[in-house]
Amino acid sequence: MTSALSDAGEILIIGPAGAKTELAKSLREQHPEIGKRIVAVEAADHPSDREIVAYAKQHFKMSPARITTGGSTGG
Repeated sequence: MTSALSDAGEILIIGPAGAKTELAKSLREQHPEIGKRIVAVEAADHPSDREIVAYAKQHFKMSPARITTGGSTGG
């Protein structure tokens, strides 16, 4: 897992109960170069993929996805 995080700029940890804080603590203690890039630890009990994306967009101030329709604008 640490190799997957090695080039991450900022890290947001999302998870249930104590798992997220245990992971953050472990990373900070055992891999301080990665641990110092943890910018937030958020509680979420078994989030769906959409919920994870929403947390990330909210935290990193990203715009929500735009929904387009397949219709033409005419003319």
